[in-house]
Amino acid sequence: MKLDKKDFQILKILADNCRTPTGHVAKQIGMSRESTHYRIQRLLEKNVITKFSISVDIQKLGFLQHIIYLSLQRVDNLDEITQKIVENPLVGWTTKTPGKWDLIFDVYTQDMTQLDEFLSNFKKEMKHLISDIEISTQLEIKTYPSKYFGKTDSKKQKIPQKAKVDKAILKPKDLELLKLLSTNARLDLRAISKKIDISFPTLKKRMALLEESGIIMNYTLLFDQEKVGIRRFYPHFNINCDLLEEEGKFIKFLQTHTNVSSYIRPSAQPSIRVGVFANNHLEFRKIMTDIRKKFGHMFKLDRVVIVHAEPKSKIVPEGIFPLLAKEMKFN
Repeated sequence: MKLDKKDFQILKILADNCRTPTGHVAKQIGMSRESTHYRIQRLLEKNVITKFSISVDIQKLGFLQHIIYLSLQRVDNLDEITQKIVENPLVGWTTKTPGKWDLIFDVYTQDMTQLDEFLSNFKKEMKHLISDIEISTQLEIKTYPSKYFGKTDSKKQKIPQKAKVDKAILKPKDLELLKLLSTNARLDLRAISKKIDISFPTLKKRMALLEESGIIMNYTLLFDQEKVGIRRFYPHFNINCDLLEEEGKFIKFLQTHTNVSSYIRPSAQPSIRVGVFANNHLEFRKIMTDIRKKFGHMFKLDRVVIVHAEPKSKIVPEGIFPLLAKEMKFN
């Protein structure tokens, strides 16, 4: 399927807020509601859009995100170990990649003890397949999904709230709501109300509370990078400890850069992992040259991860909801 300008306009609007009504999307792109509806359905049917979902502040739900890098004994083990990882409900994202690491995935836990248990079981089962493993726990995560589909006005970007949230505000129906929105965030409010058996006014109130508290950060979409025609790269930078006071300038640069879709700061060391997208490797090299010219004195490039196949891609892994429900039951 060849995408045109109107398709990219639709993708940009829905990546920024996938709950935008079709009529509003139509008005913004200058098309009829019927034509816009047809295009959205076509993007779904052709798997350009793979899912409408929500971005949540996982830390406000009491979870930590860990990124795990795996190097395998033999490449012919890749499919076997990938399948095991994909089946784990606490894994949200998995990618196969060339280079030192064969497989990268994230896993969510409520504390470091749960992580230790996960790693212990994982290593016990996969010890004969793994040659090396590296774990990075994330401190801060920022994403800008609408940048994939065109220039973004940085002044209009929603910056997630940092206010502390008491998880006591969460009710059992909130977990049902979050779980449902994680699988289809574009569902009509009336349909949501019926599915989780909650009154329409109460639903609107609970959604507003989840948004205002910063638990729901935005309503967005997942997409097939090959069909959109982009490549994704994750350069990892180690920051010079003597220049940490300049990190804010670098962060601001990333927030406003056209081709930067995310950045992640791990907790263990002064470093940053940047999500960069480009049409090809040549464009990526030009972006990296520009970054080095402006901030090369601040950091050393540690590695670049190239995203190839993504056997699993979920913004919110389904396994967090039973853990939250269990915690809620005993509190």
